[in-house]
Amino acid sequence: MGPLQGKKIPQKGITLLSNHCRVKGGKTWRIRLGWMDPTESIAVIRYFLPFLFMVLSCQGDLSSAGQEKDTPKEKRHDLTQQDGSKNPDSGRPDQRAAKDSGDPKDANMVNTDTNTNDMMEKDLGGPPCQNTCTDTQTCDLNTDQCICREGLVDTGNECVLAAPGEPATREKAQVCTRWREAIVENANPKWIPDGLPCGTGSLPPEAIDDTLRRTNVYRWLAGLPNVVDDTAVHQAQMECAAMLSYNSQLSHNPPTSWTCYTQAGAAAASRSNETFSTSAARAVDAYMFDAGVASLGHRRWILNSALKKIGIGFSKANGQGGHCLAVTGRGGSTDRTWVAYPNPGPVPMALTRGVWSFHSFTQGVDATTRATIVRLSDGMTMPVTIGMAVGSGSPFTLKMTLDGWAPAPNEVYRVRVSNLKNGIEVQYDVKPVDC
Repeated sequence: MGPLQGKKIPQKGITLLSNHCRVKGGKTWRIRLGWMDPTESIAVIRYFLPFLFMVLSCQGDLSSAGQEKDTPKEKRHDLTQQDGSKNPDSGRPDQRAAKDSGDPKDANMVNTDTNTNDMMEKDLGGPPCQNTCTDTQTCDLNTDQCICREGLVDTGNECVLAAPGEPATREKAQVCTRWREAIVENANPKWIPDGLPCGTGSLPPEAIDDTLRRTNVYRWLAGLPNVVDDTAVHQAQMECAAMLSYNSQLSHNPPTSWTCYTQAGAAAASRSNETFSTSAARAVDAYMFDAGVASLGHRRWILNSALKKIGIGFSKANGQGGHCLAVTGRGGSTDRTWVAYPNPGPVPMALTRGVWSFHSFTQGVDATTRATIVRLSDGMTMPVTIGMAVGSGSPFTLKMTLDGWAPAPNEVYRVRVSNLKNGIEVQYDVKPVDC
């Protein structure tokens, strides 16, 4: 029995194109017949005869035994990419490799005999990015773009080892556990009235904790450190919240004519996110969703890397729950150069709805900055409207409005932000999950 007889030699759907052998999936390979003994030659010819003309066209010459007798045997390999990793299934129907049916015609052309020389060598052709990627990058088949290798993250300047807590490296179970714990509200009641004219009422300690936990889960998902409660501004925040409730209006500059106006409450309003809510904790969700707010200012303040302390005020003094969240307590820091909403890696489905945003701390976003979102399951570029978010909060923010589509669980959406300062580009994958 010949050395290849009885062995499957899978083929990856090779066609002849422009004097090269084009492997479906985007890679290009040249095929060369190396030296082998007569028995091996018979076996190879038996299986590869249908491809003989393709081989001649691709290579143009056959290596003779005399030319390679003194050449050491090379290490064997499968069809691989430039970096040595296996050529993955792209997930796109037109690039998906045929499954092995047992028929040599449906088999990958791979030398599986441990006693023979390599039968194939890679061509330097392939996807456009194949020869431009750095040592820390690999060429992505779905987008023909260089992406960071597994375990590395894109800082915009380079691909570096993921730091502990990097959102892109988290598992679904870890994210969902943290999310479910964060959205629990332990406060009961959620606010305590005091019965005083123009009184603010009070918040139980559990309501403060609920609000901190909710705020910090959004920052944790983005890769930012926790914030703490600023007790020094708490009473002013309560007066701000009571003013909103008594007047059923939101204002960062309330007039002195407002019912139950206080100077401390007005000062708090100027440094706070404001909304109406049924509880102190749930207001944080409204700030992060930021529906109808062109500047995404509430979200940007919460995802500000410099934020260290927040002041929490909530009052239902006049029935409607007014909320004032002080977001100017500086002192925080991070090594991150950017964050995103929704975050890279696994993210609860609820957070993928609405406007997406990219927040740059060091790389600058301007009118020339662009972004694309590609659904990796089929390679489709999703329609989005791009714009800058201007105003207070994190300094540079790009908005991505989803045009007529909604993210689906267990899909992967690759976001690529380009034309940042100095031509920097950033790429990350958003992975919606049901929690």
